Amino acid sequence: MVGMLFTFMLPMPSQKHKARSAFFARLFLLTMWAGQASLTLPYFDHHIAGTVGHAFFITLSGYLLFITVVKRYGHALLRKTRLKIVIHLLIIVLLSSFTSAYDINSLVCDVMLLASVAIPLLLAFRYIKLQGGERNPGDRVLMAVVLAALSVIVAGAPLYWMLFEQNGLQQSLVSFGLHMVMMLTFMLGFAVSILHSLVNRLKYKIYQDPLTGCKNRHFFYEIVPKLLAHAKRNDERLSVVICDIDHFKSINDKYGHMNGDRALQQFAKTVSAELRDEDSLIRMGGEEFLILSPKSDVKQAEAFAERLRSKIEAKPLTVADTNISLTASFGVVEVHSNSDIYHGLKAADSAMYKAKSAGRNQVITVNA
Repeated sequence: MVGMLFTFMLPMPSQKHKARSAFFARLFLLTMWAGQASLTLPYFDHHIAGTVGHAFFITLSGYLLFITVVKRYGHALLRKTRLKIVIHLLIIVLLSSFTSAYDINSLVCDVMLLASVAIPLLLAFRYIKLQGGERNPGDRVLMAVVLAALSVIVAGAPLYWMLFEQNGLQQSLVSFGLHMVMMLTFMLGFAVSILHSLVNRLKYKIYQDPLTGCKNRHFFYEIVPKLLAHAKRNDERLSVVICDIDHFKSINDKYGHMNGDRALQQFAKTVSAELRDEDSLIRMGGEEFLILSPKSDVKQAEAFAERLRSKIEAKPLTVADTNISLTASFGVVEVHSNSDIYHGLKAADSAMYKAKSAGRNQVITVNA
């Protein structure tokens, strides 16, 4: 109950499938507890109900863990997968009813149940693994929980059967301990996953310019020292391109600030389409943008800036069937690994103003 109440206090993701993951996490906890409670029924002369209930609820809890993982990644469960889960649950109910009614060896029942639980756990482990990329701490905890559960099924249970004499009370206590550890560890991983996603979302918003969608000055001050340190360690080149939209004030004055915002958005979209994965487009303020281009020397950066200048010029801003000329001026500099990057930025800024003074819509390159 504490774990279920805890899920209500976690931040609610905005994506609908991710938001549903908390609901399935609660069902997972509930069915785990129902499975444990089913073990007490034989003590009240309900042997068949206890066996069937335990097999059903524990298998269902495995599938609910799998569904929680799927929803946590923001995906829907396929219809054919849902159908397979229902069929598997029906089979486990029929088999457990049969083995209990005909008093089949309990070891056979245990092996059957462990095999049934292993299926959804394997699906969950595979799903987490297939997501790839940088996994957050919550993902790693969830994967560790699933892997630990699989290890218990594959190695722990057979070892327990071989080394310890089994009796009803001892099995109940061991099962209770495993249930509690699984529930607590799963909820820890689930909570860490959600909180880590929230931190990443907030961090993304802090570093993003809301108008253009590119990075902002906060990102600039965060990333520049890291880029320079990386360039020094690997003796790599780092080029900086500073660009400024020409006659932007006149666009605002003549066509209004809404169209000025459209000009900024169109400019950012055009530039972003030409960036490499390692490049960063940063809006420094107003109509001034900065491009950080790692592993790029001054000649490559100059050619890149010239390509951008041509692309921007070729795409005028359309306002009420009127095409407004949109151009930009560029300053380019290569920052050497042993030099001060802020000195390089100042040099690029000066080059950009020289381009404006020389008639705008051009690229000027300087040495830092």
